[in-house]
Amino acid sequence: MKWRGGLAVLASLFAAGVYAATVSDVSRSGDQWLVAQADSQKRVDALAEQGRDLANDYRTTLRETEGLKLYLQQLRAQLKSQEEEMAVIRQESSELERTNIEILPLMQRMLGSLEQFVQLDVPFLKDERVARVAKLNEMMPRADVTVSEKYRRIVEAYQIEMEYGR
Repeated sequence: MKWRGGLAVLASLFAAGVYAATVSDVSRSGDQWLVAQADSQKRVDALAEQGRDLANDYRTTLRETEGLKLYLQQLRAQLKSQEEEMAVIRQESSELERTNIEILPLMQRMLGSLEQFVQLDVPFLKDERVARVAKLNEMMPRADVTVSEKYRRIVEAYQIEMEYGR
């Protein structure tokens, strides 16, 4: 019986050792599981944060895209307006060129008539009047004097002659 008692003590010690090893393993396994769960939660949190950031970036990009679409519409409207304005300016320029072509011969005829009038008129301030007409004749071929200025000076000479007639 002693032998049985010793065997029982030995079996209890062995069982206690196995139990202790199992509890230790379970405890270690539980700790590892908790660490793995914490790591998993960190990854989930990081992915959720990344998802929120991407969603915010997407919304920001959508707002910017809408703003750019409106800006592009505005630019297209401005471009259309500028093209219409350019067409009007081209038309006006063409008409102005045609007017310049037509007015130059008229001014030459006006100047010729003025010159003839001064030559045939009473010799009142003859030198001054002839000099004025000569100055106008010198001005006509000059490119630095605009057509409108040439016309203004010819009309002014006519007005001076009309004043002499009063």
